[in-house]
Amino acid sequence: MFWQAVLSIFAMEPGFETRQVVAVPIQFPESYSAGDAEALLTRFQDRVATSSQVDDVATSSTTPLAGDTEGGTASTEFRLPNQVSTEGHRATVMAVSRKYFSTLGIPFARGRGFPGSNSDDAVIISRAFAEAFWPRQDPFGQTIISGDGKHFSVIGVVPDNHTSYTSEADGPTLYTLRNKASIGDLLLVRFHGNAVPVTAMVKSIVHDLDSQMLVVPSTLRAEIDENAEHGWLIGKMLLFGAGTAVTLALLGIYGMVGYSVTRRTREFGIRVAVGATPRDVVRAVFASGSRPVIGGIIVGTAVAFGFSCAVVKALERAPIPLSSTNPVTYGMVALFLTSAALGAMIGHARRAARIEPLIALREE
Repeated sequence: MFWQAVLSIFAMEPGFETRQVVAVPIQFPESYSAGDAEALLTRFQDRVATSSQVDDVATSSTTPLAGDTEGGTASTEFRLPNQVSTEGHRATVMAVSRKYFSTLGIPFARGRGFPGSNSDDAVIISRAFAEAFWPRQDPFGQTIISGDGKHFSVIGVVPDNHTSYTSEADGPTLYTLRNKASIGDLLLVRFHGNAVPVTAMVKSIVHDLDSQMLVVPSTLRAEIDENAEHGWLIGKMLLFGAGTAVTLALLGIYGMVGYSVTRRTREFGIRVAVGATPRDVVRAVFASGSRPVIGGIIVGTAVAFGFSCAVVKALERAPIPLSSTNPVTYGMVALFLTSAALGAMIGHARRAARIEPLIALREE
């Protein structure tokens, strides 16, 4: 199960193009005004678009890999005209340029994108958004109201993204049109061919526009792989901790059973003297050793569940799918520890079965 979760990170496909799209985050110095930043971004887009290797250039208020931010700072409450504010739903809001969907290769399930003329009230929504507000209905042309009372008209529907490193789709998402890029926007460059000359070209253009600015462009796939590496690191740390805990548990079981057999040497000798067979002695060793093991597994499972819940809560935004409620995992661990404990008892049980009564009776 764990290995499947780790492999799912590297195999994640968010539902849009990642290998042929370069993300360009630009951090402006504090000396830049909003107007200066917009002017530079406009010149940058125009120059990048003239490259023969570039197919499309778009902007977004946040990275498309940000995932489901429902309840976060990018989340806004929406409602239908016939609903009160408490009956609405929260959704992630992204301000994008006209070419955002073509740049990422996101198809339209309904509609054809933003109109050519400026329309501040036109929005495009995800399928999850449509299902939340108009289940089993056509959302095209419907009206939605934001928390501040602004009305929007749905002109398009796009498929849900899958950026949470699980099979679950992202939550409701609403896309608004932003004609001019602003400070904090992410530039997305769709290209063909090799990514290396494209990233080099992007760095060169930014340097020409302002030699004091530094950008680190990378493909969206490279960002996914980097997150996957972070997830794999977390996974290795969890595996190391689990392996250490299991090793200590096995050493404890082995030592406990060995100590118990040593202390009961006289008892086993007396049992053999009065007619007990080696099988009876082995059964007695396993009976006495199994009781604390079973009790330890029950208590340990309860403690492990509580600890797992705490870890999952602490790493809820980590790029690795974690779960604290998988009964198969707990069952497999319990079965493994039980089998290992029984294996640790075998040697001590055989030693007890070979005890000579006269020698055992002379033991202090």
